[in-house]
Amino acid sequence: MKGMFFIFPKRMTVAIVTVILLKTIMFFVVLSGYVCIDYRGFSIDNEDNLYVGMPSVIKVYSAEGEFLRSFSPKTSRGYSFMVEGGEKVLIDTGNKLFILDLYGNVLNEIEDSYSRINNSNKFVSNSGNKYVVNNCIFRTSVSLLRDGSKRTIFKMPALDYIIKLLDWISDIVLIVLVVIMIISFRAFNRKQ
Repeated sequence: MKGMFFIFPKRMTVAIVTVILLKTIMFFVVLSGYVCIDYRGFSIDNEDNLYVGMPSVIKVYSAEGEFLRSFSPKTSRGYSFMVEGGEKVLIDTGNKLFILDLYGNVLNEIEDSYSRINNSNKFVSNSGNKYVVNNCIFRTSVSLLRDGSKRTIFKMPALDYIIKLLDWISDIVLIVLVVIMIISFRAFNRKQ
């Protein structure tokens, strides 16, 4: 019986180290920019093009969901953004406001900015089209609501979604493993 308590924690330690290794690999995959699990926002321009804010890039899609272009958010920090008046992109980094044209060229920089960026899950374009951001089991998508129908314009890529799910699952598994390990150590110490 005494040997069982020593084997069980070793297995738990191996499991915890494995989960931490998996989380480290996922961290570097996300950090590389190859995968995005957290969006900075969504916005629409005058032509109903959808702007998708990712940590290191803003991607632009047509109303039909076709990829058009991408550009840098001009910061390596966290940011929020919006397309103002359908004509310019505002990027707020917390201490600086970048004003860009729709192709990512800097028009102006304002120090000590105040945030006037309002990210919402529902927005209406100047042409009256309604858009809604959905999260179904942690998978982000943006849909166009027009004439009583709903059409998805952007959906989180499958690899991004798998990494995001693995990240959530590994968090839960890690917490459960640590709790079980603590309980087993306490039980072992009581029997001593």
